[in-house]
Amino acid sequence: MADKKRAMRPSDSNNNLSQAKRSKQDGFTVLQDLPFEDFSRWVRLEIFLPSYQSTHFSGSKTELFRGPNVTIFVGWDEVQFEVPKSLLCYHSSACEVAFQDGRQELHLDKSVSVATFKMIIQYLYLGKVIFATDPSLRELISFVRATAQLKLLGNFNSIFLKIKQKLLEGKQPTSHDVKEALKLSSDHPVRSLVVSACVLPYAIFVIKGSTGDRALSVDLQTLMACDEFAAELFRAHTKAVRHGGGRKVYDPLSEKLYII
Repeated sequence: MADKKRAMRPSDSNNNLSQAKRSKQDGFTVLQDLPFEDFSRWVRLEIFLPSYQSTHFSGSKTELFRGPNVTIFVGWDEVQFEVPKSLLCYHSSACEVAFQDGRQELHLDKSVSVATFKMIIQYLYLGKVIFATDPSLRELISFVRATAQLKLLGNFNSIFLKIKQKLLEGKQPTSHDVKEALKLSSDHPVRSLVVSACVLPYAIFVIKGSTGDRALSVDLQTLMACDEFAAELFRAHTKAVRHGGGRKVYDPLSEKLYII
């Protein structure tokens, strides 16, 4: 495994090409194991991609990887990405509409970062996102936001579960995380999940004040000034208190009763 990782370092281009050639000859594709940061670079290697396509796809699906390409401008620096138009429109109903008039370029909302779009590229090809390290809540929620903006088709349950697991482990969402989640539709599961993560800390604060074991974070205090968030949190908190009764509070995140 250590040798394989050394071969994949971007700075070692000769080893990279040798590895790609060996993968093509052996019928083993390391492309599907690359983290998203490297995937967007490797996907342009003509020696490598055709081998992956012929191994994993058949029939009309392979046509999605062929040109023409369209140019996507990402982030405040307008970083350019060349993506097969057919592949993009197949997965994204928003892009399908955007490119109907024959345009060849698309400027994404500035909130979509370069790193997030690299995740999107990997998802377009593989139907999944591979992380080199444990992703942060911000990375995961940003990816979900981008999939919603582009109206990507697919099952993102694995990302949802990653977010939930982090929240269950005690990772409180920051004001940035919550604000990004609030940009999702009102019925989006990730939006509900992030609000749910704030219910128990808020309930403890309401009952115990700043002396509680999990006092209201600075981020949560700041967010209470946001009418939209405050309204959703109040509704969720009311349900949690009614479900529990007395000093018991039902935590919608863990689905457990807590005595405060």
